[in-house]
Amino acid sequence: LQGRLSQAEVTFVLAEHIAPGRGRVDELLNGAAFHIGLGNVLRERNELESARHHMVLGIDLVQGMLSVDADVVTVGYVALAKLRHAHGDLLGGLAVLDEFAQLAYARQFYAPLVARGAAARAQLWLAQGNVAATVRWAAESGLSADDANLTYLREAEYLTLAQVLIVQGKSEEALRLLDRP
Repeated sequence: LQGRLSQAEVTFVLAEHIAPGRGRVDELLNGAAFHIGLGNVLRERNELESARHHMVLGIDLVQGMLSVDADVVTVGYVALAKLRHAHGDLLGGLAVLDEFAQLAYARQFYAPLVARGAAARAQLWLAQGNVAATVRWAAESGLSADDANLTYLREAEYLTLAQVLIVQGKSEEALRLLDRP
């Protein structure tokens, strides 16, 4: 999150070395978090094929778990959707977010995590040029540039809202939102 991708990658490599035996990181309590986290770092570094490999492993591990870390799952699905988009597969990215929405509903994820997935969908719609869908998302989100409490937990949503406002020609409103502490 701080942009220190090399340090993050080193941390993942070290974690893999202290796992119970080389190549057995999946046996850790949260092997899914390991693969999703490393996959996300690799995606940010534009190492897309390696990123896809780790993200798919992480999400596959999530599928077999009785209980999951909902935040890790959210990060994984959103990152995989972005990865599919980076590969030029916008519909595949939207399908990943559909799968996330179904899982989040079935496992009753915390509402802000579900909203983060919806914001990721709006970002993909923006990339597709589907302005009507993004405007509809913004209206349904209940977010406003003038909201009193901007929290880190909802940062992705507010950044998406700023993008939608810009597309709508509401640049001053977007700047007012982005300029807030």
